[in-house]
Amino acid sequence: LRWMRIKVKGLGPIAEGEVELGDLTVFFGPPNSGKSTLLRAIYYSLFPPVPGNVEGNSVDLGALRLEYSVEGNNYSFRLFPSLSYLKSLLPEGEVHAEPSFVKFVEENALFDRFEGKASVGTLFLPSGCEGVQALKEVEYSVEVSGKSGRVGLRLSLDSVKPECRGPLLLELARTVMPDVGKRIVGKFMERFSEHLRGTEGFSEAVFIPYFRSLVTYELLTTGVTIGGGGRSSAAQIVSPHFLDLIFTLISLAGVVSKVKDLETYLVRLAGVKSINERVYGIVKPLIPGEVKALDGRLVYEEGGKAIPWNLVSASITEAMSLLLSVGENQLVLYEEPESQLYEGLQVLMALTLYALSSFNRLVITTHSQTILYTLAYVSFARPSAEEVKRLLDSLGVKGGEGLARAVEEANRSRVRFYYFHGGKVEEKRDEEIIDGIPDVVEIMRREFDWLSEVYWRRKLGAGNKG
Repeated sequence: LRWMRIKVKGLGPIAEGEVELGDLTVFFGPPNSGKSTLLRAIYYSLFPPVPGNVEGNSVDLGALRLEYSVEGNNYSFRLFPSLSYLKSLLPEGEVHAEPSFVKFVEENALFDRFEGKASVGTLFLPSGCEGVQALKEVEYSVEVSGKSGRVGLRLSLDSVKPECRGPLLLELARTVMPDVGKRIVGKFMERFSEHLRGTEGFSEAVFIPYFRSLVTYELLTTGVTIGGGGRSSAAQIVSPHFLDLIFTLISLAGVVSKVKDLETYLVRLAGVKSINERVYGIVKPLIPGEVKALDGRLVYEEGGKAIPWNLVSASITEAMSLLLSVGENQLVLYEEPESQLYEGLQVLMALTLYALSSFNRLVITTHSQTILYTLAYVSFARPSAEEVKRLLDSLGVKGGEGLARAVEEANRSRVRFYYFHGGKVEEKRDEEIIDGIPDVVEIMRREFDWLSEVYWRRKLGAGNKG
């Protein structure tokens, strides 16, 4: 297996940086240093969105642009791979990832034939062409040869006035060509996923964004059915009022660029078919009760009593975000896993992430010293299941045997740490972190000196008054 590499230059706050992923990769450093930016660059380099917007005689397919023309009663098209889609998802800058979906499409040709059917919406035709407005769908056949191809419509135009045929074909193209383009991207993505499975050890990526608990809470409290599937947009899953609220909150937080992250996450969670039992056995110490599926809906119980999801703690919702997101043989990109967790649970979260790296690849961003130092010590010490179990017992954790065993199994994992600061991205060894990152240690020293000074002033002042 290989290790994914990504190089960036002038990307947001990162002047220049290069990262090679491990089984578990930890991005740490001060706020606004580029950690989340690089996390999203990794995700969208591998799995770009596919908007399907028509602009003139071209279709925006994210990593591909499809340009088409009308030839008789058919269409011809050409495909142009491009990284320009990243401009709407990331700050201005250079991104070079290996592997990447765009590079895979550039280096591989597609030869295929397939058929399809597209629904026809409102047709905007010249006056006198109203007779074809009753058309509701159109069947088509496609032949792809490399980066070009042809689309044939299974549509008789004999009854259509000659002067209406050209405008009709142009209007139908606005429906047919995005459908064709998305099918072609899907076929490239299938092959790219197989390529990733063979070279990187994963075939899909999961992005778990910072505002995830809002989405998880909405899905759990509204009772979205596990295994529902068939929904490809946020609007098909939750109410428009919820989407408006989310957009408003994110806008107020000044991170509008993350709206796409949340929409992607929402669609993914709504398509979950089942909870992975192997993952549940590892995540279980983060959830004091039991999670069960009842008639396709998730139910939470403590002490044999069902507790509505709107009454469970924020930390449980956070753990559910992880449980519903992760499976096996995935690349998991997790933004600030410490969110909603107090110190003891942050220790458990660090152990959980380490354990999951035995059958997934994970990349996390964190501001938590607890998570950072726990992972550094575990990476260095490679503790046995018995040693981990002693820690869990001291923390009062029940049912931690599965997590303890999984941590020991993960001791073969390659853990890498990258320190983001001052426009730089520096790799740090686990021992360097254990010894203390100079900038972090200096801040803590200054804080301790100040606290000690204030404390003794108050203490001595109180004594003099006595």
